[in-house]
Amino acid sequence: MPPSEHDPTRPTGEAIHRLQARLQEEASDKTKEWWERYMKGAASFRGVPMSVTRSTLRSWYAEEGFEVAPAGDRKQLALDLLAESYSEDKLAGVLLLREHILAELGVDDLPAFAAAFGAGHIADWGVSDWFSVKVLSALIERDGRPTAEAIAAWKKSEPLWQRRAAAVALAPLAPRGNDNFDGFVELSIEVARANVRDKERFMQTGVGWLLRELSKADPPMVQEFVREHDSLLSREARRMALAKIEGRGRR
Repeated sequence: MPPSEHDPTRPTGEAIHRLQARLQEEASDKTKEWWERYMKGAASFRGVPMSVTRSTLRSWYAEEGFEVAPAGDRKQLALDLLAESYSEDKLAGVLLLREHILAELGVDDLPAFAAAFGAGHIADWGVSDWFSVKVLSALIERDGRPTAEAIAAWKKSEPLWQRRAAAVALAPLAPRGNDNFDGFVELSIEVARANVRDKERFMQTGVGWLLRELSKADPPMVQEFVREHDSLLSREARRMALAKIEGRGRR
């Protein structure tokens, strides 16, 4: 199936086709080329700015009547968008989850999200990190430890991006440390400890990102982790982890 060609056998297929047509009307070759160059060919783009993807999704969602559709249909719609090939379509799925149906999501939806990773529907750092920060982190912030532990368990999953998500989803909340919930710091360190053994760059930078944010809450814990795992950390990950402690972090 060519990039972003919808599957008409899916219940949402024709509606998605109409969204894709609207997005394509907003696409530009210049934007497409910039993003594909920035992502180094790791993802395909239509060439639609994020703000336009958001506004197009919002109007399409209302006009198609999804606001009053059953919750299960809306969740499936988001998963179907994630299964498309163009990044804008996938990001529309992320925005749908975050901005339209987050209140209806919970820990019981995590297996479906894990399946999206397993099927390769979330398979580049752009979509993976956007999904992790906008959806997974928001669920952890709202629902606390049970959801955090379920996502942290992905640290042992097979798909690279799902393992990275276990770290990235915790990172935005890490500056609050155990104010999130008792044991947050220890849970974050467990995820970092599991992922640091993978030499793949995006696993290393996921660890570095999490540790950098965690250092705002517990610098000694991060320093100890770096000392203990110095031989496993890449130079880039080590620099990220200590950036705030050593005063080299971006403000």
